[in-house]
Amino acid sequence: MLKESKYKYDVFISYSRDKFVYQWVHQTFLPVFKLFFDESFSWSPEIFIDVSEIKSGDSWPEKLKQAIACSKCMIAIWTPSYFRSDYCKNECGAMLYREKMMGYRTEKNPNGLVFPINLYDGDFFPAIAQKVNWFLCHEYFRIARAFVDSGRYLIFQDEMANWIQDIVHAINNAPDWNNQWVEDEWWKNAFEYSQNHLQILTKPIKKPVLE
Repeated sequence: MLKESKYKYDVFISYSRDKFVYQWVHQTFLPVFKLFFDESFSWSPEIFIDVSEIKSGDSWPEKLKQAIACSKCMIAIWTPSYFRSDYCKNECGAMLYREKMMGYRTEKNPNGLVFPINLYDGDFFPAIAQKVNWFLCHEYFRIARAFVDSGRYLIFQDEMANWIQDIVHAINNAPDWNNQWVEDEWWKNAFEYSQNHLQILTKPIKKPVLE
């Protein structure tokens, strides 16, 4: 007998509300992402993203908690403004906490449930974020029409198509849904994890000099 699943979304997209980031997400990223993502499954995958799902009058924290708890994985679009936002840190931290509690990013299971896109160099990202493999898109962080008509846009599409396969694998192998993910104690611990591990750095981490 199949276990009851309360997943509603295949992926939760987390990003800051910085105006330029917002435009990039909706004008540059989503059209390409949806094209490849929708064709990667035998069903129509469900995406949670704020403007299409949060309705006027909804309680932001409760609606977001419910959506994250019912999502199989997360795309987190990392920028300095992302890690200055408590909402963003709590969103990402909740899924990273799920990874930790489910035994992800270990020698036995090196995979993850958070798939970051880095729009900057990442020098001031939290230390834990700098240890996660990301899809580096700072060269594609453009919203002008000229970018869509450029050769870089084709490269962006090629790299996106390859990157999405990791997300597809995570969705197809998502852990069984756990009712603890909607409990207050779980979220209390997840928020503490966010506060302890996702603070933006005031100075970049010194990187080893290669001789």
